[in-house]
Amino acid sequence: MWVIAGQPFTASLVDPGGLTDVNLGARIEVPVTRAIVTYWQPATLAGYTWGLTLDSPPLAPANPGADPAMDSALAAREFELVWMDDLEPPTVEIFTPLFTYDSLSPPYGAVNGWPTPDPTALAPSVNDIANLERTRTVDSGGDEQITFTDDTRPSAADVQALIAEAIPVVLAELQPTFPTDFYPEVSHAIALYTAILIEGSFFREQLNQGAVALWRTLYTNAITAISVSIGQELQLATAGGRLF
Repeated sequence: MWVIAGQPFTASLVDPGGLTDVNLGARIEVPVTRAIVTYWQPATLAGYTWGLTLDSPPLAPANPGADPAMDSALAAREFELVWMDDLEPPTVEIFTPLFTYDSLSPPYGAVNGWPTPDPTALAPSVNDIANLERTRTVDSGGDEQITFTDDTRPSAADVQALIAEAIPVVLAELQPTFPTDFYPEVSHAIALYTAILIEGSFFREQLNQGAVALWRTLYTNAITAISVSIGQELQLATAGGRLF
């Protein structure tokens, strides 16, 4: 997720399931060292999605030199948004990469010539989702189909609606614009997020923790890799190493 440094931002998380009488929230940490940048704030569950608003890290520490590790983290502008409950120790921890940029020089725009993302071109197909969720393509007669149909739960129309819901969530994790070279990777990330939505919305009563954990890990890894690669392309572009 890319956010403006020092400004409030909203984050969301599909309910991981299996949590009872637990208050879920999030805080911002430095990767690896886990130094706390922004303290834990409670989230609100709406339907099957948790949401909250946090202040993103500033571009410079309040007391320069007081914490060299924090100085280094702020200079790198790379953090972790950590979803966790309020227990000690927490029973759940879900990590999401968080990147900050200066609002006066955002990492996108006409200067790079990168187009506004095209949701239609980025949308995975229903068949793409079926390839991930093969055990969910079962019809009313209990027979497994090769893809989602009008007779499966969820139906093909349900999956199409979840794809449309996943697209803006995934795009919010990335820089507002990026080269079209990244479309296949972003489309796959959207498919992974759609699989998480399917498990969280249609199968909460029998939530497969292993499947959800797998999709979430793959999704987080995919978003991190895409974000890092786009950042590298940005550095090349701003340094004159590549024209778009």
